[in-house]
Parts: sequence; structure tokens; C-alpha cells
Amino acid sequence: MRTIKATVLLLALVATARAQEFKYRVTDLGALPGGNSSAAYAINNRGQVTGESDVASQGPFYTEQHAFLYSNGQMQDLGVLGGQYSYGMGINDHGVVVGNSTTTSDDSYFIYPFIWSGGAMRNIGSLGGIVGGANAINDQGIVVGSSDMRTGEERAFIYNGTMHDLGTGNGSEATDINNLNQVVGTVSQSTSESSTLVFLWQNGYTRILPTLGGSRSFGPHINDLGFVVGTSTLAGDKVEHAFGYAFGRILDLSPGAAFSEASAINLYSQVVGSYSVDGISEHAFVWHYPARLQDLNTLIDPMSGWVLIKASSENDLGQIVGEGIHSGLNRAFLLTPYY
Repeated sequence: MRTIKATVLLLALVATARAQEFKYRVTDLGALPGGNSSAAYAINNRGQVTGESDVASQGPFYTEQHAFLYSNGQMQDLGVLGGQYSYGMGINDHGVVVGNSTTTSDDSYFIYPFIWSGGAMRNIGSLGGIVGGANAINDQGIVVGSSDMRTGEERAFIYNGTMHDLGTGNGSEATDINNLNQVVGTVSQSTSESSTLVFLWQNGYTRILPTLGGSRSFGPHINDLGFVVGTSTLAGDKVEHAFGYAFGRILDLSPGAAFSEASAINLYSQVVGSYSVDGISEHAFVWHYPARLQDLNTLIDPMSGWVLIKASSENDLGQIVGEGIHSGLNRAFLLTPYY
């Protein structure tokens, strides 16, 4: 009996030591029935995840994809608005998902933002055009995204039962909203859609945020403290780095990297995204002040078989979701910290 107890104790100690050696446990979220590949884009504080997954293959260059909700270990197909494609982009703490979906079998046109709640997907309309998408939803149920106008111009919108032009100008897109109803996004600075700057909107007022020295910034997200992260070009516009913005100051989160982009920031100012040192391979990262950027692949068991490519979102519990390669497939992952 003592031998058995000693063995059990030894195994428990080994398991605990192993957990402390690696900061995160990685979970493969799988794929919807009929599919092989998936990617996770957002996670809430209940550990529910949304993203996209293959559901059917129509040939080597054509695969049908649907938005999913991952909850309690199960991946649920959220369906479509009538077409063949949908993508879950944001989720709040009530489990309400937003994203975009095609509405006809022609996947090139008629893309609308949706809200999914209570088992049903609902089209929330447009600003007059036929192309748009929702990117984020806060806990009050306020949605932000972008929609074409009837004239074809893209405008950032805010939706609370009715869709309104955010007033940030042509070529704008709202990418995130926090629970203080502060909105961040990008707005074009010229006729070129690739020439954008990050804006911060609150109560009808818009402010353009500084860059890291270049002429372009994009992909911003915001936490409930009003801290913003995104990506900016450096002087000369040949290199893009993740940045953090708070108290009127901007900080380069990855000095020395060939490339990096920030995807999300939680309440504790932990930032996730992707980076590359050699300019070719891409790895997921986590950053927390005052620590330096850390490759998430160094914080999981190297025997797991995973290569984590991009971290897309994180919650206030420190859980991280994104996309990686596992067993030769692109799969959505969930990282859970060992406590």
C-alpha cells in the first residue's frame, strides 16, 4: 500500500513540475462536421470561443466555411444567412456572437454583418450597400464593424438596434469596442485603401492616434482601461511592428523583430499577436509590461506537436485563442494557463 501511495505521489509531483515548466496547456478546438481546418478569432471571459471552420470541400480551391461557437468542449455550427460562408469575429460575455456571412450562393457579393443569439443568426443590415461585416460586440450588445454605402464607399458603423454611420469618414472600419463604448478602427488617408491610420472614437469625437514613425497603422483593439494596441509601420514604411498606446504615448512592443502585429489586449494589458524575427516564419506571441515579447511556442510542451502561428484574442483569465498547425492541419487552438 505504501508503494502504491508513493507511486501516486511521485506521479502527481512529476505532473505538477511539468505544468510549472510550461505556462500553457494547449487544446485543439477541432473542426465542424465535414471539415478539417479551423481558426479562432475571439474568446470571452466564460471561455467561449468563436471563429470559422471548414464544413465541406468542393474541390482543391473551394471550401465552404461556417462560423462556430465553441463552448463546454463542443463546437457548434452557427450557420449562414443563406450563402455558403460565415465567420465569427467577436463574442461578448453573454455568448452573443457577431461576424459576417454571405447571403447568396455567389460568394463575391451580398456579404452582411450578423448577430447570433439564442440559436439564431440575424442579418443586421447595412448602410445602404451590399458588403459589410461586424467585428466586435461589447457586453451592452453594441456592435461595431464596417458597411458599404449605396455609393460603394466603406464606412465604420455602430449598431444598437439600428445601424449608424460612425462619422469617421470614407474608407473607415471599426474594429473593436470596449464596455465604456470607446471604439477603435482605421480610416483611409487617401484614395488607397492600404493607406490607413488608427482612430479612437468616443461620444461622437474622433482622434487619430500616432504611429511608430511610419505613415500607416491598422488593426487596433482596445481594453476597458482605454489602452489600445495595433500595428504600425516604422519610419520608411518597410517594417511593421505591434504597438501599444496609453496615456498619450505609443510604445513599440517588438523592437528588433522583422515583423509583428498585435491582435488583442485584455484588462491586465496582456497583449497577443504574431511576429517574425527572420521575416519569413510567423509565430504567436504574448507580451506583458514590463516583460518583453515571448514566443508562445516556448511556453507550451514541445512534445505537443503544435506550431502556434497567430494569437487572435485573449480573455481576462489569461486564456488565449488563435490559429496553429497540428498534425499538418490549420487548427483553432485554446491556451489555458497553468495556475
